[in-house]
Amino acid sequence: MRNSILFIIFVALGMSEYSLVEIDASSYTNWVYFSFSTGQVVDIDDPQNSNEWDLGLMRNHFRTNSGLSGGALGGAYVDSTATWTDSWELITEVPSDAIFYTDGMLDTIYDLSTHEFSEAPGSLVLETWGWVDLDNNYQFNYNNFIFFIRTANGEYVKFWPYSYYNDQDVSGHISIAYETGILNNNCSNSADVNYDNILNILDVIMIRDYIIGLGSLSENQQCQADINFDSYIDLLDIVISINIIFD
Repeated sequence: MRNSILFIIFVALGMSEYSLVEIDASSYTNWVYFSFSTGQVVDIDDPQNSNEWDLGLMRNHFRTNSGLSGGALGGAYVDSTATWTDSWELITEVPSDAIFYTDGMLDTIYDLSTHEFSEAPGSLVLETWGWVDLDNNYQFNYNNFIFFIRTANGEYVKFWPYSYYNDQDVSGHISIAYETGILNNNCSNSADVNYDNILNILDVIMIRDYIIGLGSLSENQQCQADINFDSYIDLLDIVISINIIFD
């Protein structure tokens, strides 16, 4: 079964540049952290205050270095209307309508000793990468949705988690395909919402008007306005923009 899945994956990947890695995330209690820049698992003592990791894994759960999971610029986007099996090579940049969400709180963390579920910070977006078939020996199945990840330093990665089992069919061993250096030509999070290549008070006024309901911004402009990468357009974005203008 795994070999047939891998054949489909490799055909879909075609000749594009990508990396494959298998990560042992089989612990029910300890998160494993991965860096896309180094292509390796990294030891992280304080994930909330470290910029050295981009992806956290535990069982079938993921974290990005953002929101409740970390203090960096991470986030995740999913297009659940399409799959990587049909479009890995076709999509070479971040989609124009992509919105990157920071991590929230997962309530699906299984406790092996109590057989109950608890909460932990994690990516609600990446939680959609697969599902458990309760009627078929709890087999994990893959959606192959189109995912992009924003890294700790604000770069973009094509991301495809394609297997939950190793060669011995042991669960919690997650195989991923990824490609770094993906361009986001639609958004630089610069707060330059009027696209005149200058961040000034005119941009601040447009962002302010959008926040208080006196103006509108397109999806791309909303992305630009989110200068602190937290997926919200609020007073913090205005404060940061003003500080940059008058620095």
